Amino acid sequence: KGFNALQLSDQAITLLKKGHKQSTEILLLQKKVNRVLDRILNAANVKDISVSAHVISTGTPGAWVLPENKIVVSCEMVILCSSEDELAVILSHELAHIKMGFVI
Repeated sequence: KGFNALQLSDQAITLLKKGHKQSTEILLLQKKVNRVLDRILNAANVKDISVSAHVISTGTPGAWVLPENKIVVSCEMVILCSSEDELAVILSHELAHIKMGFVI
């Protein structure tokens, strides 16, 4: 039958979490990502879409967008960022994919 967009996103996130050990540090990183994403959304005046971010250990640094405007950023990527400004660049890039409709 297949998945709808929301089911596809949720399934991808679940599989990523199962495929890699998730550290206790992720909760702190998630709070940081949420704070930076909120700052970006407010600055960009993006109120017409709902965006969420998910910090998941994937084993390698990376970030991408899933259907239903879900940004996935690896905890390895967040850790590499030496400042919230660097993290903001990554999240802004992913938000641009959402705004342009370039979602996998």
